[in-house]
Amino acid sequence: MARIHEGFTIAVIPHSAHGKRRELRVSGAGAPLFRTAVVLVAIAIAASVYISVSGAVGQSRQAVLNRRIESLEDSLAIAADISTRLASIEEKLEEIRATRRVIENLATQGAPPADQ
Repeated sequence: MARIHEGFTIAVIPHSAHGKRRELRVSGAGAPLFRTAVVLVAIAIAASVYISVSGAVGQSRQAVLNRRIESLEDSLAIAADISTRLASIEEKLEEIRATRRVIENLATQGAPPADQ
């Protein structure tokens, strides 16, 4: 009984009748090496697809985060402007209070005594 050799044949046959038919025969010790190479190439392709997809997702997330940062920077600028205005108003208010104290002090000094 004839022993069938382990291995396989890959045939590339063009759709048109004008193309050249190609065959790749892998048998014997080369078969496991070829299978291993095919598996490694498939893993590399899957990894590159995963990296590409995760990179695209990361870029869209980065765009969302950049918009959020811009929004927060705008809010911070508005808050800083409000804080500056509030500090200016507090300074003016303190000047008004000081002026009022001076006026009240002058008014009490120039007023006649209350028991006369």
